[in-house]
Amino acid sequence: MAGKLEKKQREREAYDAALETLQVELNQLARWVQNKGERLLVIFEGRDAAGKGGAIEAISSCLNPRSCKVVALSKPSDRERSQWYFQRYVQHLPAAGEIVLFDRSWYNRAGVEKVFGFCTDAEYAQFLQDAPAFEAMLANAGILIRKYYLGCDQEKQEKRFKERIENPIKRWKISPIDLSSREKYDDYTAAREVMFAATHNASAPWTMVDMNDQKRGRLSLIQHLLNSIPDHDVALEAISFKPLKKAKLSIEHASADVLFTPEFTYKPAKPAKKTAKKSDTKSDTKSAKPAELSAAKPSPVSAEVAAKKIAVATKPKLPTASILKAKSTAPVKRKAAQVQPRKAAAAPSKR
Repeated sequence: MAGKLEKKQREREAYDAALETLQVELNQLARWVQNKGERLLVIFEGRDAAGKGGAIEAISSCLNPRSCKVVALSKPSDRERSQWYFQRYVQHLPAAGEIVLFDRSWYNRAGVEKVFGFCTDAEYAQFLQDAPAFEAMLANAGILIRKYYLGCDQEKQEKRFKERIENPIKRWKISPIDLSSREKYDDYTAAREVMFAATHNASAPWTMVDMNDQKRGRLSLIQHLLNSIPDHDVALEAISFKPLKKAKLSIEHASADVLFTPEFTYKPAKPAKKTAKKSDTKSDTKSAKPAELSAAKPSPVSAEVAAKKIAVATKPKLPTASILKAKSTAPVKRKAAQVQPRKAAAAPSKR
């Protein structure tokens, strides 16, 4: 067991190191796009549970969200269904200096809509004819288009579906369509091959990514994306960062009536006792949890005291006693705010 954990840790460290290197170059690419006024469109299609979201996050998480945008549209409204099919996607295309990542795109018509019969045969045939022409217009206008299809074996897909069902944090990722698609693996394969044959071209090529190993797949995808756009290195501008003159109140502070949030404390789980008494059942149940977060509740304040506090807070001079210092490694004694004299609290009884 220890050997497996160590191997997993080494693999994770190797992945993190490789991803960091690629993310540094992704930032170079983003600077190049902004510097040159380029427009980059990256389309992510693929199997359900292949890992599109993770691949998109690996790219977007290290870039400025104002210049790198993720587009994940929900199903079209009744009004959008009456529009030209490509119309609702056009408004999300990149402007100068932008990178846009489509988490699924107009290729829904060639995939899920075809497989589940959400479009007619005539609409499907028209799409396969229109898509290359539409993308040629975008390419001729100067938009760089990269299209990725993320694939995985049926066994891997089933395993990931099961994990999403059992994990409450990932449950949102699975939909009724996903569950229905389990029986249509071959149908999706056939639809994909027709899509490739009709829409793969030099100006908007398809690239298939093996996502059976999601971490390796993400790295392969990012590396391919970077290699597909050569000579995109733009050096960082030098920034002068001179020492700053210390402010009079250089630590964070609050006025007399403004409080900091109560500080949460992390409590590690205690090992459950082998033989527990009935009276200890409740605490044993709590200690069996992975972790608990607790915070001290603020004591209620009467209307009279609150009014006095507000009166003090509105004075032009900021009370120095209201300044709160961050915790250091050694315990810090705090002085009570000079707002309203209070009687000293009784010492807690020892138990």
